[in-house]
Amino acid sequence: MLHIKQTELFENAFHHAPIGMALVALDGEFLKINDSFCQLVGFSEEEMLAGDFQTITHPEDLTRDLDLLGELTRGEITGYQMDKRYIRKDGALVWVNMSVSLVRGVGWPAQTLYRSGPGPDGAQAGRGRFEESDAGRRKRHPSQVRIPREHES
Repeated sequence: MLHIKQTELFENAFHHAPIGMALVALDGEFLKINDSFCQLVGFSEEEMLAGDFQTITHPEDLTRDLDLLGELTRGEITGYQMDKRYIRKDGALVWVNMSVSLVRGVGWPAQTLYRSGPGPDGAQAGRGRFEESDAGRRKRHPSQVRIPREHES
């Protein structure tokens, strides 16, 4: 009975969250996605569940995202955050501040949780650069990684 209530609580929190959230398989396939994420990227839930995060990630941001995901799955970090661009269905770019952590559960494959929202300054478009070295990131905090976005003037 307690498990059912916890499952209901998670489902309600997930689906009614004001920020985009998704459960993503380690290969990038979307397994579960909420309405806020769909609105953010302009795709329906059905379209999103038929795709993967690689397809909607801006090519300049994809390599860094995949590198960090590899570190996460190898246990080198416990999570990461980065500002990145998604390509909306209409072709427009939208900046998000994304947090990723590995979710493990009994009987479930390892999954990745994405929480997305506007960039830290509320900007929805722009150009970002990754400036921090790997060594610099790890000195500040060895298990969590934060990749900032620098705005052009």
